[in-house]
Amino acid sequence: MIDSLEEAGNLFKSILKSNDFHIVSERMGIGEFIKAEKNGVIFNYCVCFKREYYKNFQYHFPALGKVGWGQIANKDLLKECEESDYAYVIVMPDEKIYVIKAGFWLDYYDKFKTDVPHLKGEIAIPMKFLKKFES
Repeated sequence: MIDSLEEAGNLFKSILKSNDFHIVSERMGIGEFIKAEKNGVIFNYCVCFKREYYKNFQYHFPALGKVGWGQIANKDLLKECEESDYAYVIVMPDEKIYVIKAGFWLDYYDKFKTDVPHLKGEIAIPMKFLKKFES
């Protein structure tokens, strides 16, 4: 069971390495920023650890219909990811890993204004837009 950002980053890096990726660089912040190389191609990932799903998504945004659970991210972090061409990766405690393009999340926010009511600077998206990570 994953319980911290450090553990989430280590899990993600171990998956990359087991699939012949070479870790080029990494730095910590709100998330762990990882550059990995495979066959001469660089892949950029911002790995974040989330303890739970945003189970109140459809209740906080009823106009969007019954979309189920969602996920939350810091809007400024997503902007940084988009500007630097990093995919946004979410690692859950049960080791499920999801990925989404930060620009897609920001576009969704711009269209539907999914500010999380109780968390300033955090924005939400339904889980159906996050893809299970496959290296």
